[in-house]
Amino acid sequence: ISTANDPYNQSWKRMSLSILWLLFLTLFTFFSLFYYNAGIPHDPSGTLNQLEMLVQGFYFQLALQVYLAFGLILCAFMCIFMLHICVPKDATKRNGILKATTFHYSLRRATDLKRSCTRKLNNLLSNAVDLHWKDWFGVKVTAAERFVLEPKKTVRIGGLFWTWHNWWTRKLTNTYGIWLHSRLAIAQECQVIALLFGLVLLVWGGSTLARDADAKREELSLEPDTNPLKEDALRFVPEGWVVKASFAFGGVFAVGVGAILILVYVPSTVSTILALRSGKIATFDDPKQFYSYREEADTVFYNVGNAIYGLG
Repeated sequence: ISTANDPYNQSWKRMSLSILWLLFLTLFTFFSLFYYNAGIPHDPSGTLNQLEMLVQGFYFQLALQVYLAFGLILCAFMCIFMLHICVPKDATKRNGILKATTFHYSLRRATDLKRSCTRKLNNLLSNAVDLHWKDWFGVKVTAAERFVLEPKKTVRIGGLFWTWHNWWTRKLTNTYGIWLHSRLAIAQECQVIALLFGLVLLVWGGSTLARDADAKREELSLEPDTNPLKEDALRFVPEGWVVKASFAFGGVFAVGVGAILILVYVPSTVSTILALRSGKIATFDDPKQFYSYREEADTVFYNVGNAIYGLG
C-alpha cells in the first residue's frame, strides 16, 4: 500500500497498484468475516463456540463496519490523489470542479508552509526597520538607545484556547508564522481513532463482564443452601450493574484524560516553537544544546508514536 508514498517516484501505475491492494485487503477481510458470520452456527449441534459468539456481538459488527468505511474512504482519497497526478495542470486550472477535487491536501500544507515562512521573514524585517529607523520625539536614536528609553513591551501569546482559536481562524500561520507539519496532523487523527477504539473496547468489555457476572450469580443461586461456600461465592462475585457502574465511572475519567491529552498536544508544540523563537529555550548561545539539537533533529518524530501510545 505504501508504494505510492514515494514523493520522488509518483506514477499512476504505482498508485493503481496501491489502490487495488488496499481494496483487496479491505473487501477480502470484510466479506470473509461477513460470510463466516452468515454461516453461524457451524457446529451441526447448533452450539456456539467463543469465536462465533464474539463475531455475532454488536461491537464486533460495529468495528467491522467501521473498518470497511475507513478502507473505502482511504481508497477514495487515493483515487483523488491519482487524479491529481494524471490530470494535466492546464486542464485542472480551466475546470473548477477538477481544481477543487485535485487541489490535494499536501499542496495546501505546502502553501501554508510558504505563507508561514513569508510571514516570519516579513516580521523580522519589519521589526528591524522599526527598531533602527524610528524617531524618538523627532530625534534619530540608535537601537541601543531605544532599548533603554522605551519601556519593555510584551504580548502574551500561547496557551490552550489561544492556540486552537488562532488555528481555527488560520492566524496561527498567516499572522504568527507557525506551521504545523503534516505528521503532527496524522498524530492527532491517530489519537482520536485510538481514543474511540479504546472507548468501544471499554464498553464492550464492561458489557461482557457484566453479563458473565450475572450468569455466574444465577448459576451460584441454584446451588443448594446446604453448600457452605454459596454465601461466600455470592458475596465475592459482583452483580452486573456493579461491573457496569465501575466501567462507566472509570471510562468517564479515561475519556476525559484522553481528550485533554489530545487537546494539549498541539498547544504544547506551539509553545515549544514560540519558546525556541523567543530564546527562552537556548539554541545558538548554548553550544551544548545547539549540538544536541543539530545531531538529534530526527528524534522529534518520536512524538508521533508517543502521541498515540501515550493514550494507553
